[in-house]
Amino acid sequence: MVKRTTIRDVAAAAGVSVTTVSHTLNGKGRIDAETAKRVREFANKLGYKASAAARSLQSSRTGHIAIQHSRSSAHQVSLIELEYFIQIVAGASNVAAARGYHLSMLLTANNHESDWAGTDGVILIDPISGDPLIKELKNKNIVVVTTGRDTNQEAEDGLWVDNDNVKAILLVLEHLTENGAKQIALLTTPGDYSYSLETLQAYKEWCVQRGQIPMDRQLEGGINETIAYHATLDLFSGSMKPDAIHCVTDRYAMGAMMAVESLGLKVPNDCLITAGTDSDAARLVVPPLTALDLHPNEVGVNAATLLIDEIEGLKHKNHHIVPVDLNLRGSSSIRK
Repeated sequence: MVKRTTIRDVAAAAGVSVTTVSHTLNGKGRIDAETAKRVREFANKLGYKASAAARSLQSSRTGHIAIQHSRSSAHQVSLIELEYFIQIVAGASNVAAARGYHLSMLLTANNHESDWAGTDGVILIDPISGDPLIKELKNKNIVVVTTGRDTNQEAEDGLWVDNDNVKAILLVLEHLTENGAKQIALLTTPGDYSYSLETLQAYKEWCVQRGQIPMDRQLEGGINETIAYHATLDLFSGSMKPDAIHCVTDRYAMGAMMAVESLGLKVPNDCLITAGTDSDAARLVVPPLTALDLHPNEVGVNAATLLIDEIEGLKHKNHHIVPVDLNLRGSSSIRK
């Protein structure tokens, strides 16, 4: 008969006490993250599995977490925008499965009380400033991690994962300048979101330093090509016209490209265009869009790790910054 692995076996292999193993696997106390990782690795290696029912009784946890867009957001997930969302979900799902949690997706804009029943924590994508859903969840003692920061709070408050939005826009502006742009415009969403607020502030500061007059538009009404199309026509209606446009989303960028071409101009010859998010559509449009890779899978991984660490009482930093890369393509190629 094969001997069943016990908690004492795991403790001996990891070089820690039985209590430490118990607290790690049951989410009690505050165990150092490295110690907790070592314990889980030896538990997996030895094939030790704690009873899910017993773990739930001991810790008052259900093992269920959820992920959704902020229901306060005007930018609810549509079929076209699912790519970015699904990559975040994929990263979070891998972590949840490895840590013994079940991850649910909540895609509706108006949740009911029953949606949160038995949920230990929620990953909330793109909260607005002062998002009421964060307060609602916390009032129900549900742990919340946001992807994108609630700008109504100090950076050290709350639990969040975000990209370095300032470095991202400066990377784009430097690229466009090196490729001959003299008057760079910005199409962004309202400043209710951390990425739009930080991008706009950094852009305006850059303009002051370079002696350029800012040409920015904060687009209301959601994220779609039509809104960006008309905003781009407006940019070209005055005496000062842009020779480059950065759009915070690929959909805005595609709308901008259509507007430029409707004016009888060419991308990139007459106007360089870049996007703040990457996608299959951005890669397939003609010319292909230069776009920022925000690494949404990594955002999901870090958000789920932070959420579960908080649920289990493990030590962690309150936030994590995911770096970005700029994928160079034909929409911003060097002018001859």
